[in-house]
Amino acid sequence: MPRPYRTHLTSPGQAVPAHPTRGRLARLGTRRLSSYGRGTLRRFDQDDSLDHRSPLVMLAGQADMHLAARMLAGLGPGEVVLTHRDGLLVHANGQSHEAGFFPAELIGRSGRGDTCLAAYVSRRLSSSPAEATVWAAAVTSLKMEAEGPFRRDIREVEDLVRRRYSQ
Repeated sequence: MPRPYRTHLTSPGQAVPAHPTRGRLARLGTRRLSSYGRGTLRRFDQDDSLDHRSPLVMLAGQADMHLAARMLAGLGPGEVVLTHRDGLLVHANGQSHEAGFFPAELIGRSGRGDTCLAAYVSRRLSSSPAEATVWAAAVTSLKMEAEGPFRRDIREVEDLVRRRYSQ
């Protein structure tokens, strides 16, 4: 599989841009040298349990996702999107929005974070952070029902939003 870009390492523990030209839309666009091993890069996804070695604790110094999101937002980004195995948390405009993943059957986890962020950003272009959060969770839930990229009809996403996420 070809690598889309390279990350240059400088020193252990220093965060470096994951992609310098896409910093504005990157999901907390950092990679970090960590305690996982000298020279090891660790992607900022929350699939691991939140222990002292978790990417969230290492990056934000905080295991509580709500506190970490507020802390990261205080560093400058207008919106912070954190994905984890059960859903996503978005911190935008001083408010937090959460939505869970509800796949009918868990088959394909690979690419879940990328799918979630892409769905959030695409919906956010025309909707509020709360609506984009729900949309991203629904798209990701359907993606998790099959291996590979998301290939479902948009009507299926709209139906899942009505069934599982409407209040």
